[in-house]
Amino acid sequence: MDITVTALIGCCVLLLSGVLTWEDVKNERALWDIFIWYGGLVKLGRALNDAGVTQAFANSVGATFSAAGWVTLFAVALVIYFYTHYAFASITAHILAMYPPFLAVLIAKGAPIGLVAFSFAIFVNLAAGLTHYGTTPSPMYFAMEYVSMKDWWKIGFAVSLSNLLVWGTIGFAWWKLLGIW
Repeated sequence: MDITVTALIGCCVLLLSGVLTWEDVKNERALWDIFIWYGGLVKLGRALNDAGVTQAFANSVGATFSAAGWVTLFAVALVIYFYTHYAFASITAHILAMYPPFLAVLIAKGAPIGLVAFSFAIFVNLAAGLTHYGTTPSPMYFAMEYVSMKDWWKIGFAVSLSNLLVWGTIGFAWWKLLGIW
């Protein structure tokens, strides 16, 4: 049974049994924010993957840079992969939708598998702070109004630039020393 159906049945049982009243439900603005932001975007990520959009997107990136070497394709694909997290409500949804196609395109181009596998796994986690819906707890913090959406996106983008700079230089150099690539 789909998780959405389970959640709706649970809500109906709580309302029909009197454990919750409709007034209780209406007064939980923060929870409805979480429900809308997280639920809708998780479903969107799954739908994009099921429709083959993510595979087509990865193939398109690969085709656009077909004349370039794997290093150029890797750098461009990693930045694109990183910032496509804006379209996903969780790390899991992002990695399930985008990791396999990008990995396949780069391996076919001759990129070292260790570098590609670790980079895409790490960078999806680094991208989680970009938005107020980027990882599971984020919508909860946002709904409690700890940080405004404008501030979250502005700070998230600034931190993303720092992450890309540090991991793209020191991180890759360290992995080279460790023999990952």
